[in-house]
Amino acid sequence: MKRRVLNIIIIVEIVFIFAGVLVFGVTNGRYYGMVNITKEYFQSYAKKDVKNLYSMLNIQKSAWLKENSLAKSIESIEGIRYSKFSIGDIQREKQRATVDIVYQEDKDGTEKHFLVNLSKQKKKALSIFPVWKVEPDHFVVKDVEIVTPKDVTLYVDGIEVEKKLESSALEDVYRIDQIFLGEHIIQERVDNVELRPQKVNFRQDKQRVEVKNMLLNSEDERGLLSLLEKDVKTLWTGAYEKTDFGDLSFDSALKRDYWLLQQQFSRGNRKNQIIGMAFSHLKGKLIQLQWTDDVLQAEILVTGNIDYCYTQSSWFSKEVSEKQNEVDFNAQFNYQYVNQHWVLVEMNHMPSLDY
Repeated sequence: MKRRVLNIIIIVEIVFIFAGVLVFGVTNGRYYGMVNITKEYFQSYAKKDVKNLYSMLNIQKSAWLKENSLAKSIESIEGIRYSKFSIGDIQREKQRATVDIVYQEDKDGTEKHFLVNLSKQKKKALSIFPVWKVEPDHFVVKDVEIVTPKDVTLYVDGIEVEKKLESSALEDVYRIDQIFLGEHIIQERVDNVELRPQKVNFRQDKQRVEVKNMLLNSEDERGLLSLLEKDVKTLWTGAYEKTDFGDLSFDSALKRDYWLLQQQFSRGNRKNQIIGMAFSHLKGKLIQLQWTDDVLQAEILVTGNIDYCYTQSSWFSKEVSEKQNEVDFNAQFNYQYVNQHWVLVEMNHMPSLDY
């Protein structure tokens, strides 16, 4: 009796297992089968169903290929509106297949085609049923190259890019194997200075971008231009007051330029003297930022006006009169980033004071 009951239990278990496999087989056809997953993919693509799409894509593990990144990417894709669709031609070769979906637009009924490439996965469901995944051709840009100035640290969407494809004397070329198409944020870091983020748009026909024009972020640029204004006034006031260069706390590279500036206030017939000076409309503009010889350098154009008063002595009498004059200030100042501070190292095209 016990043996008979045991046999019945075994038979029931086999039936349940067989039924489970059968049910899974049907389910597998719905979720993993080549044709059905193509249909599911097309419908999810049209609805922009990010979660479902992401689960069907055959993508490599990467910091740039996460579900939230797909959500941003899909915003740049024009959706599909259809009234009906059907499966067209199917081309299959070994572990790959291409399925042609023929659909009609819901606007005017125009017939269009939507190709879906699939790949058969090595791992099978329940070790029996084949699993198909969709190749991410509609969403992914492959072999992206980003050209940067030499020896900068590159970030894309806040993630450091470590794969360097090639280097030259002036630039580096970084590579990302796969990234979702659409808009991304590129940012460079040089000598612990975060440069201004730049937006780029990766497309299937735009796999190489150049970000050679380095820009300071807004806060750091304001700080540098504020320092520039202070340095200009300090140098010109120092030269006017005949302050020794060693008392001004500037880099020694500026010593000759300061000496030339001092000559503005001690030339002429020595009878005429500048007795007052003021700046107006002083403004700096960062025109170039470059990384040269492992040093971050900034080139700034300074414009404005210098209003000055001076005494004028007559050659034929002892009479002395006071005069006023104005000269356009249009000079170039070069800074270097040293020990986490901007240091003025050169002045060019300084205005000449006529008196």
